Amino acid sequence: MEGVRRDPKEDEADEWTENGLIPNTIWQTSRVKDNPSPLAVMELAQRLEIHPAIVAGRVRHEKRNFRLLSHFVGTGEVRRQLFTEGR
Repeated sequence: MEGVRRDPKEDEADEWTENGLIPNTIWQTSRVKDNPSPLAVMELAQRLEIHPAIVAGRVRHEKRNFRLLSHFVGTGEVRRQLFTEGR
């Protein structure tokens, strides 16, 4: 939102979240940053021993494209789990 001041603590938390699991030095040199393919996501996730959804989430956030790599982040999965018939 324009004109809304951001809390410096929120900015710090965002930065920590962004770089905590994927260090910026590794991110800047990773193949997935410029070529966000499923294979590149998997390779970086395995290298860092983190879930591929974390890598895919960072790509989606940085590119501002939340349709990209959606199969890694379980789009709609929570809704399906919550609203399954018979529960």
